[in-house]
Amino acid sequence: MKIKNKTKNKIKLTREKKGFKQIEIANKTYISVRALQNYEASEREPLVHTAIALAEALEVKTFEEFKDLFGNTQRQLRETSFNKNTQKNSTTKN
Repeated sequence: MKIKNKTKNKIKLTREKKGFKQIEIANKTYISVRALQNYEASEREPLVHTAIALAEALEVKTFEEFKDLFGNTQRQLRETSFNKNTQKNSTTKN
């Protein structure tokens, strides 16, 4: 499942507000600086596990902050991701 970043540059604004450089966040999340730039510009949408890693690297402490950043809470993301994987596995077995 991909995360829709409803408001452009929320990741970038959060990163800058907290004083992090792109390279720092990229290193903490094991993604490339270019991938982070794409997420910040809303050119690409992070997968669930990447969104959670970004939230942790950006020191997002509350569900509200996470929801503001990505449009969903972690629990909703995990439930949706689990449901999609379950459906995918059941269709590949047939």
